[in-house]
Amino acid sequence: MRKKNWPTHSILVLAIVATWIKTYIVYHTSFDMKIENIMQQVILFINPLSFILFIYGISLFFKI
Repeated sequence: MRKKNWPTHSILVLAIVATWIKTYIVYHTSFDMKIENIMQQVILFINPLSFILFIYGISLFFKI
């Protein structure tokens, strides 16, 4: 059987994308926010990414 080589941070990228999408869905379903234009929608979509990248970036410094 052939062994597949995964990229080094593929699990981290998957965790970032999953957390990003989950946060975006929670913003729309759980909070009562009035979105008036497309710019607010874009800001709502990009907003969680900076914090998620910061937290997962710090986690790379810790070695188990």
